Amino acid sequence: MSDIQLFTCILQMKHLELASTIWDSAKVQEQWKNLTFTHMNNLQIWTGYLNHVRTSSFAKSVPLFLSIREFAELRTRYRNPNVTDFPY
Repeated sequence: MSDIQLFTCILQMKHLELASTIWDSAKVQEQWKNLTFTHMNNLQIWTGYLNHVRTSSFAKSVPLFLSIREFAELRTRYRNPNVTDFPY
């Protein structure tokens, strides 16, 4: 990942962090969904998303298995970056 791409990802995550104080949780969640879809192989984005889910008020309405599933996918991708096909 280039420095520009890394900087862009950090800016996008900070934007969502700040926006979460203003926007409703549904809009923030939709933006995180778009960001994780756009950068699905980016470890920093997934880490930021998991931190968001863990610490936000949205976390109270998300079943725990979603975070565990996402963490398992993240761990698999990190250990084997050639894996691109997941069953879910």
